[in-house]
Amino acid sequence: MDRTTQPSNVSAPISLAGEKIVSFLVQITREVWRLGSAVERCRTRGEPVSDEIAATLERLQEELQSLGLEASDPVGQTYDPGMRVEIAHLEPGGSGDLLVKRTVLPGVIWKGTLLKPASVVVGRNDAP
Repeated sequence: MDRTTQPSNVSAPISLAGEKIVSFLVQITREVWRLGSAVERCRTRGEPVSDEIAATLERLQEELQSLGLEASDPVGQTYDPGMRVEIAHLEPGGSGDLLVKRTVLPGVIWKGTLLKPASVVVGRNDAP
């Protein structure tokens, strides 16, 4: 058998492994985004963030970026039914344009391709 040819019974485990790796990368990208958001909230409130946590977060963000992975946070954008997001909650009431008011989980993009859409809360500006 040629080294570049794989027996047909090997492709299923490789495909499953690929799916698990993609799922893991999506999860890690979202967790790094979550950690970055928490660090930013601490800084905004004037709370200290350890140098070790800040440095580790920066390294993780750089590594994900080097792999072509990015978290997509659409908060503040006008909601369009064509947006590739999952609506976790639609706030009732209000008037005006629908906005992405909060990102529950960011979308994950790999080299320009959406791997997982963001999960968002949508509502109107003057809704409670």
